[in-house]
Amino acid sequence: MDIHQKLVFGVAILVIAIVLMILYLCRKSSKILSVPFCASSEGDCGAHTMWMILQYYGHNISIERIMQDRSGKTYEQYLAQFGLKDIFFSSGYDPFNPNANQEERISKSKNFIVEQINLDRPIDSAWGNPPHKILVVGYDGEIVVFHDGNGSPEGAYNRMPIQDFVVTRLLIECRSVYR
Repeated sequence: MDIHQKLVFGVAILVIAIVLMILYLCRKSSKILSVPFCASSEGDCGAHTMWMILQYYGHNISIERIMQDRSGKTYEQYLAQFGLKDIFFSSGYDPFNPNANQEERISKSKNFIVEQINLDRPIDSAWGNPPHKILVVGYDGEIVVFHDGNGSPEGAYNRMPIQDFVVTRLLIECRSVYR
């Protein structure tokens, strides 16, 4: 085999590897994390969301304790007690122009959700309509899958189209939590 044939063979192998990688990545259009769920009238939606995150990472702590311990601490300071960190994401929502950039907000939010869930990271999310915290635990195509511990709809593994999740419920910000 001369150098030209080796080069052609190497390029062919590389192209096949790239095509297989693209096919593998494209087939992954859904992922749902197995995250413990908490429903209770005790505490607030933020405490419920934090409880689910801590349980997911193996920390068994009560909602009452969460509410006591997080007082006076930033989100980052509270997570650090458990060896956890977060990545902050803003959807780009503008309260003075709520209809601006809806498609861009939807696209960026979906990309963040897919990226973080694929890294096995639950996402603490804040809605503005009405003000409320929920925990994103997965996606299924254009559907966001989330736990809601004391809101509407209350329950585990709720499903909502990404457009409603971002635009109708006014997604404001998210925090992906990881070790």
